[in-house]
Amino acid sequence: MKTKKFTDEEMEEFTKVFATNYYLTQETHSSFASALGRYQSYFGDLDRMYDFPLRLDTVTGADIQRLAKVYLKNFRLAVIYDRSKFEDAWATKFVEKFIEKGH
Repeated sequence: MKTKKFTDEEMEEFTKVFATNYYLTQETHSSFASALGRYQSYFGDLDRMYDFPLRLDTVTGADIQRLAKVYLKNFRLAVIYDRSKFEDAWATKFVEKFIEKGH
């Protein structure tokens, strides 16, 4: 994410998926009430909750790169799996592909 150039198509897809997940997390009365409380506490303004999905369209690939460079440091990954079934080669292959893609 620090070096990847995101296409317009990728950004559009990310936005759709993120917005869909955002709405799905508010399906129950309890989760919706929790979201209302969070927005009121964090921002003092419930309008931001309703504007949030619309504001996603303003996020650019350059924004993601800029924030990734600031916040994605010393990134660690943990796997919870039965050790007797886990193959170390899986982790090595994952890390190699991750680095190969410029992360």
